[in-house]
Amino acid sequence: MNRIRIDDDDPDAGQWAGRPGSRSVPSGGAVPTSIVGGMKGATDDATAEETGGGAENVLRAMLQSAVIPSLVRSARASAPLPSDHERDLLLRLVLRGERDGAIALMRQCVVSGMRAERLADDVITDVARALGEAWEEDTCDFVRVTFGSGLLAEVLRELRDLDPPRVPPTRRDGPRRSILLTPVPGEQHTLGVSVLADIFERAGWTVARAHPQDDAALMAQIAMESFDVVGLSIGATRALEDGDTLVSSIRRMSRNRDVRVIAGGAAFLRAPDRASALGADGIADDAAQAVELANSLTTRAAGCL
Repeated sequence: MNRIRIDDDDPDAGQWAGRPGSRSVPSGGAVPTSIVGGMKGATDDATAEETGGGAENVLRAMLQSAVIPSLVRSARASAPLPSDHERDLLLRLVLRGERDGAIALMRQCVVSGMRAERLADDVITDVARALGEAWEEDTCDFVRVTFGSGLLAEVLRELRDLDPPRVPPTRRDGPRRSILLTPVPGEQHTLGVSVLADIFERAGWTVARAHPQDDAALMAQIAMESFDVVGLSIGATRALEDGDTLVSSIRRMSRNRDVRVIAGGAAFLRAPDRASALGADGIADDAAQAVELANSLTTRAAGCL
């Protein structure tokens, strides 16, 4: 993300001030021809498995196994990606306190075809990080940064309403995986955890969130509930000093003896050399990578059983 000059009179941000945004939905494109290739095989499989439900069962199986997945893959592959322009403009709107303008900008991005999870991971997370850097560099005061973080949380909720997660209650190969997402005990930031939770839910995970004030509170939750993965969000580099102890405690106290621990956050951007000392099963640079890492770790674990 480019360095942003804080300018309350920015003309680009001004054009979004107070705008409620359009709620119109763009018209859909043609059905990808790649779907057709899988339809015959899906129909054959459905016919072979049919137990008396007739053509309706065949059609339902074909839709679930070929058509719908192909549509989803095609839509995601062709969706436009957010750029520095959206990031920079959202930051300026947030710094100006333009709630309606910030929401209108994100709404327009969704209408133009951008995926909500990419906007959350690539735009909102970067803007939150820029606010943190502005606070550390003393270019923004505490009140402005705090208000801006709250505004970003509202924008994230609006994104979720505009493009809600659409995931099945179970995976094809078994129950949904579960993850506990939490900042390290004592850290106050929650926006990054909210972004992660939204993206994991969209990927089909069962998500629980924690905001522990101390290690004991976190260990109590981990001991009481079984999770496949625990995801740690670490913002301050000082939290890395005792991070290995925290990871060891999670494994020792976890109700799931095969729990996997992943971590990410701004601390690793400032001190990437400290990642290996944490003792986690993996470190993710962003939310999308966190989902890929968690999927890989749990699939590998299942294969070892």
